[in-house]
Amino acid sequence: MRRSRFSDSQIMAVLKRAEIGESLRVVRVPPAPSLVQFEERHSPRPAGIKNRRDGPVPMATMEFDSTTRLPFQPARFTVYAIRLSLEVLNQKKFRGANPNYAEGMQCFYVGMTSCKPAVRFQQHLAGYKSNGYARRFGLELMPPEFTIINPRTYEEARRLERKMASRLRREGYGVWQN
Repeated sequence: MRRSRFSDSQIMAVLKRAEIGESLRVVRVPPAPSLVQFEERHSPRPAGIKNRRDGPVPMATMEFDSTTRLPFQPARFTVYAIRLSLEVLNQKKFRGANPNYAEGMQCFYVGMTSCKPAVRFQQHLAGYKSNGYARRFGLELMPPEFTIINPRTYEEARRLERKMASRLRREGYGVWQN
């Protein structure tokens, strides 16, 4: 027998609404998190732990006061470039975005991220929030010397991403940038 995704109380509430004559709309409600998961997710973090990637914070190690907050980091975005295979030139849209492409030059995807560029490159290859050209034709992450000084604020990173892409296009490279 197949187990229902809805709890008994949810089913009873729907049946009661049906008896009253209200219109029915099925809504999938995720199960409520346990108290431990809630505390781990919504508790202030000590100074050494910056984000969830560093792991959950045990409640016993925390000091609670009204001033405990995460430090604000406005400059946390990085501009990066991924070298693409020359097979990307077979794509009509890519070719159209690069009318000044000089034959034999390399092709790049230029982007920005709030995580480490190496991690973002792996995400592109895995298909997580990835650009199609970076996922299908990405070969390697270009070294940090290739990119502009990082980290930057969001607006600075957006501006530098466009600037870097247009500079590479002017030099005859094939470039895709969102």
